[in-house]
Amino acid sequence: VYRCEAERETRKIATRFGEAIVKVKIIDGRILQANPEYDCCVEIAGKLQLPVIDVYRQVAEDAARIL
Repeated sequence: VYRCEAERETRKIATRFGEAIVKVKIIDGRILQANPEYDCCVEIAGKLQLPVIDVYRQVAEDAARIL
């Protein structure tokens, strides 16, 4: 079984809530996946008094469009 280990990095992206941090998975120089940093979403949700799940989903959508 062949297993490839992906590179990982964090990036700041602009969202409708302001700047958010996403974790990016990279293989062979291509971005395969970007997931919101949960703690960042919790912080944004607290500041804006929004449900964390709504912030998380929106940041994930924004990350998919940008990256």
